[in-house]
Amino acid sequence: MYRSLRVAVVSLVAVALWSATSSSASAQRRGFTRLFGVITSVQLAQLDEVQAELKLTDEQKGKVTTLNTDLSDERRAAREDANGDFDKMFKEIALLNAEFTKEFNELLDETQRKRAHEIYLQANGAVALTDDAVAESLKVTDEQKAKLQQSLADSRGKARDSFQDFQSLSETERDAKVAEMIKSRDDGLLAVLDDAQKKQFEEMQGAKLEIDLSKLPGPGR
Repeated sequence: MYRSLRVAVVSLVAVALWSATSSSASAQRRGFTRLFGVITSVQLAQLDEVQAELKLTDEQKGKVTTLNTDLSDERRAAREDANGDFDKMFKEIALLNAEFTKEFNELLDETQRKRAHEIYLQANGAVALTDDAVAESLKVTDEQKAKLQQSLADSRGKARDSFQDFQSLSETERDAKVAEMIKSRDDGLLAVLDDAQKKQFEEMQGAKLEIDLSKLPGPGR
């Protein structure tokens, strides 16, 4: 009973965020996406500053637009198919993310792929530690992987619980709450790494690129 109510409340909040069109709502939606999942390299490649950093050609930009239209359609279908089951939804979306990231990487040369991956790590923070390729690079042990998954599950559970009162908050309060939850999640994930792994993960992110995630198009738009 409680779990069903919690899922229903979270679903209402998610629908409100995904359907809202204001710039503030777009920023909150991006925060919501970062909190529960990841923003893929192909999505980030929609941003002007990322396209300039990667030196994408006009042909590549056109293919990025097509990939993102298809990804948006597929993710929307996954949300509808999940029917409020967030665990199912994010598992399906994770598979889509991997598929479209592979297609995106095939469009790039080696230098572009390396920089796109660095930007991906910067944009997503510590949640990227659950990425198999990232974990392999850092030589994350099986024990650490289990701890990372548990830490992520715990943070998502706490976030879902907190959304019961989310709609009663002001826009400023929502932004602050989401930022607080993301920081708490990332702190918990980073705590699993040893000092050498933390240093390597920081170095893997490359030179800092200032990006505005609020400018990313919302799902279905």
